[in-house]
Amino acid sequence: IETLSILLAVCPKLRDKVNIRTILQSLMDRLANYYADEELLDEQDTNQVKQAMATDSFPMFEECVQNVYNARGPKLTSKEVIRLQTALLNFSLKCYPGNMEQLNKCLGVCVNALHQASNAIPVEGTVAAVPVAPKLDDASIAELQKLLSIPLESLALRVLELHHYSDLLACLPWEHRRDVGMAMLHSIVISGGSPPKTPQELEDFFNIVAPVFREEQAVPHQERTERTSALLQGLGVSATQESFGPTREEGATMEGPELQEEVNLVSKLIHMLDHEDTDVAFEMLVVARNQLCMARVGSTLVPIVFSALRLADRIYQQENPPKEEEKAQESISEPMEAKQDSKEEIEEQAPAASEKRVAEETKAPNEPVVEEGGEAPETGNKNTDLQLTVDRDKAPSNEAVHGTVVAQSPVEKSVSCRKVFVFLQKTIAMLAKSNPELGVRLYLQTAATADALATLGKRDEFGPIMYELISQAFTLYEDEIGDSKAQSRNIKLLIGTLLACRAMSNEEYESLIPKAAQYSAKLLKKPDQCQMVALCAHLFYRTGENDGIMYQNPKRALECLQRALKLADASTTASASYVYLFVDLLDHYVYFFEKENPSIIEKYVTGLAALIKEHLKTLTPMAIGDAASINDARAHFDEILRYIQRQKESSVAAVSARFSLIQCDPNFVN
Repeated sequence: IETLSILLAVCPKLRDKVNIRTILQSLMDRLANYYADEELLDEQDTNQVKQAMATDSFPMFEECVQNVYNARGPKLTSKEVIRLQTALLNFSLKCYPGNMEQLNKCLGVCVNALHQASNAIPVEGTVAAVPVAPKLDDASIAELQKLLSIPLESLALRVLELHHYSDLLACLPWEHRRDVGMAMLHSIVISGGSPPKTPQELEDFFNIVAPVFREEQAVPHQERTERTSALLQGLGVSATQESFGPTREEGATMEGPELQEEVNLVSKLIHMLDHEDTDVAFEMLVVARNQLCMARVGSTLVPIVFSALRLADRIYQQENPPKEEEKAQESISEPMEAKQDSKEEIEEQAPAASEKRVAEETKAPNEPVVEEGGEAPETGNKNTDLQLTVDRDKAPSNEAVHGTVVAQSPVEKSVSCRKVFVFLQKTIAMLAKSNPELGVRLYLQTAATADALATLGKRDEFGPIMYELISQAFTLYEDEIGDSKAQSRNIKLLIGTLLACRAMSNEEYESLIPKAAQYSAKLLKKPDQCQMVALCAHLFYRTGENDGIMYQNPKRALECLQRALKLADASTTASASYVYLFVDLLDHYVYFFEKENPSIIEKYVTGLAALIKEHLKTLTPMAIGDAASINDARAHFDEILRYIQRQKESSVAAVSARFSLIQCDPNFVN
């Protein structure tokens, strides 16, 4: 240790052919191993050797490396520059764990030394990175990737605290930064590291891992929006919110198995993002969307949608905490002993609770709750693509509620459920450009969430949101879905969502169900038309819990079934394998008959059963596949007849009497 300074002072004076890096690396490895042995044996620090090493050795090595750079200048190759800093970085991590200043200094010196080796700038301490990246050969690129991966093993996300880490990363070609980004994602997602906790951390993180999910020429959403807005304003036109992202053609060519790992890692990272403050959590999702909207694969936006749906539920729970009556109801289920012990305390609190209820009853409707000296929170979100027409009573002025203090009011947040749904709408619009079918699914999923919140008591607020989202799903289907198989899949989703929604008014419902019927009738293949039109019959005779009728138009339901029968007959004439369409229709008829649809009478069920029996007797399979389809249809038909027979024998008199009207020959059942 005492002679180390003398030896290091000689190193920069050696001839150019001498490999100084191997000498310095050997010295650092030897000292690091000695330090590790001393720590392992936990012996007494003889002559304060470890203390001297901890305080003096790193600055000495750093000064020596700097003198080597200055002495050899351009003669020192980029590969040797990186290797020297790699050795110094390893030494710091082994002997000075957690010393971020030393690590950052190593990275900064390496950046400047690389530019000096490329004849870009002189080395004068640690300065900011130069925008023009130095040209590196393949060996130097490999060494630089190794150097950048070393801090990730021990620091993981803390490398964001190293200001020169991103500067050094910029020296790598874009395609080689992907490996560093993948290593960083692995350190968090696979190795159990801590994800970013603030929007700024997330922004810095995405700047590092950007090569994993997007091309070098791609411009982030925020920057691109600002450029477009500035150009439009120069033309005297107000800017609109544009949804940027890969087009459908681009998305189709970008999908591939080689990108699956990247998509999975990024998706898992998005699901790990969380914060106890919902406002901060929302800001993090905004940052993630702005970065991922230009991803090579549009499906990376899907986890953002589902994370935002979870956030909307959290915000709703905060905005609508359990009422006192609900808490009192929960207390009823407590043990009788606990109730008896707290009886006196409840009696003491009763007068205060009574006064609070009186104050709440005398308060104006929709009056915002504010703290003393505060202002009512601003609601609504202007100039958005999602037109949410929610009728709200005008809030009273600040003077009307100024000075009112409500102790039990929750902390006001700037991000409301409505704002989250606007965010969701814009995010799905971005994704729908590259994958319209997935866009339809996500619109409907978001609408289902809005419907669930509306049924909890906020129908006036979330009902219009739900209707608007479903309407946009219909529009996207009509404009973008052209493949016949995709059309069938999406019509099933549209019908299922309409049947599941409970907060929609009859007027809104009646404006959507004719569109679903029209889309079903326009399908390319007759068997698909038959199945979808039959499903549309359920839209016109809709039942809810306890078999309650939510909407009924029995005549239109019968018309759908009769049209489906015509389509089934045409399909079966073309191929015997489509006989199952008749059996499926019998299933629908029996369902509506059991639900007491007045237009579906017993003669329709009896006649259709006889028609199916006749088809099964006379149809001749034209191919092996036809025979299998006919056998499946026969098994399904037999099961339906057994169900009718069981209903005839039901112990419920009304059910038995109703099904007894159906004339089914027992010989129908094999």
